[in-house]
Amino acid sequence: RRAVTASATELLRALAPDESIPKVLERIGRSADVSRVVVFRNSPAANGGVAAGLCYEWDAARVRPRKAGASSPQQTPLWDPEELIPLLTKGEPIRLVARQVRKPLRAMMQSAGVKSALLVPIFVDTKWWGHICFDDCRRERQWTAAQADTLRTLAEMIGAAIARARDLQHLADASRVVENSPV
Repeated sequence: RRAVTASATELLRALAPDESIPKVLERIGRSADVSRVVVFRNSPAANGGVAAGLCYEWDAARVRPRKAGASSPQQTPLWDPEELIPLLTKGEPIRLVARQVRKPLRAMMQSAGVKSALLVPIFVDTKWWGHICFDDCRRERQWTAAQADTLRTLAEMIGAAIARARDLQHLADASRVVENSPV
């Protein structure tokens, strides 16, 4: 809870998510004792479904957060959309243990060395924007409801920070238009 409180302060004080989110992921990753924390943003997939593009990542082994830019669009299809996507769009956290999930998702988790994960959806305004994935590569973690709820609060704060940054950008753009207008 302390890490979430400190993260809220970080997200509120920063002017841009690119400044605050990497710091928040590291703080939460260390506090939750996970191997990796990744923020994925939704984008349309070629097959008409949803793909998850890497936005931010903190990895305990590297201890260096990174942001994926336009030059490195890492897209991952969300497997089992009939199971995962409806839960995420409803705001439900999803607890995954690699050996207990169906083959396509299990293969993806195992290729990344993930033994268990918690996926928490991020909403910007009321639209499902993406999700945070908390990976544990050392053990099969049984995430409690209290932990999932706490991390859902964190996801809500990240969504609010993204919305605020977007709104500030719209205001700045409108201001430039007015300043450059001959009228």
